[in-house]
Amino acid sequence: MITEYEKTKAMEHTGDLASLLVNNNEGSLYYKIISNFIAKAYPAKQISFDESVLKNRKAMVNNLSEMLEYMIIVAAEACPSKIYTTGQLAKYFGVSITSINNWVNEDRFIGVQRATRNKQIRIPENAMWRSSSGELISVKEIVETWEKHYSETQKITEKEENKILKDEIGFFENKYGGALETTLKVKEEKSNNELQDQQEWEYLLQRLAE
Repeated sequence: MITEYEKTKAMEHTGDLASLLVNNNEGSLYYKIISNFIAKAYPAKQISFDESVLKNRKAMVNNLSEMLEYMIIVAAEACPSKIYTTGQLAKYFGVSITSINNWVNEDRFIGVQRATRNKQIRIPENAMWRSSSGELISVKEIVETWEKHYSETQKITEKEENKILKDEIGFFENKYGGALETTLKVKEEKSNNELQDQQEWEYLLQRLAE
């Protein structure tokens, strides 16, 4: 947690830090990296990289100082962002968990990476998702759109939802020739696709048991 005092002290030195970065031998590179990061991670800020600014060190310092201030404000926000599992996002995006995993592997979630091969991925709501058309949309916006649509449409009954879950579980049982406990779960060496299938299968079983 960043205290209000720490936020104030950090704000006091954004100009100094911006000047140090810009006047470094690689000052132009640092400017490019930070401005491109904010443009991708926070498109609402409407920051775009302007090649002409690189010819004006004073303008670079001013712009970079403003970007650092924005980073401090975001970092010091009192409410931490929500974190979602791949199973939760599969529901909000209306796709399978396998699709969410594939998007992570394809870097469609900006800055989200799998730490280790078998580690569960956690994706923050402020992460940006790149659509097939190249548009950047925040995960938070996707979730809010789903919740708004879901609240305005008729909710399916528990019986209907269970049928959907059983059908999806049946797909995996047919694919692997039996229940999870006797197939994928006991298999020693698994491909990446099989690991993703097991994760999705376990999620479906968990949902059915709730």
